[in-house]
Amino acid sequence: MDNDSQTVKIKGEWWDEIYEPDPLTGEMVLVHTTPVRINTKMDSVAILMAALMANDPAHGGILYHAQGRGDGGWGPSPPAVNTADTTLFDEAGRNPPSSIVFLDPFDVVVAGPTNVIRVRTVYGLADLAGETLREQALFGGTATVAVDSGLIINVLRGPGIFKSGAIQLARNVKLTYS
Repeated sequence: MDNDSQTVKIKGEWWDEIYEPDPLTGEMVLVHTTPVRINTKMDSVAILMAALMANDPAHGGILYHAQGRGDGGWGPSPPAVNTADTTLFDEAGRNPPSSIVFLDPFDVVVAGPTNVIRVRTVYGLADLAGETLREQALFGGTATVAVDSGLIINVLRGPGIFKSGAIQLARNVKLTYS
């Protein structure tokens, strides 16, 4: 029997959207979208999936989207993620997702369920203002607002993005299960 057919795979992709206030209306306007990048599935996601399948009331699904400073010495090409890690390198803070939706094969939001979800978390003007963000992760299980709590699901590292108090940052993570 092919062992690969017995493995649940998770493909993770992420991208950012940066919004600034329109000077005339004050309404937030999309000014930049980053290229799509691939994230790393962490080992502890298997524990979370087993808990969810067992209807364990003590473990929730995706509960928080954490942002980290990483290491300023990483430069534009941060090091690979160690899938056994249980925290970000240097977490700056976290918010619950603004939305989690099911997507069809064309990335259109549907009532679901499907094997594809998009997690979107919006960080407002004051959220994480003044921080350079080099890493992010989704946390579930027993995660709380406390830094480094819960089971880490995936980690995304990229070139640093400075989160000023003049921008709103929307972080998107698309997870495809197969």
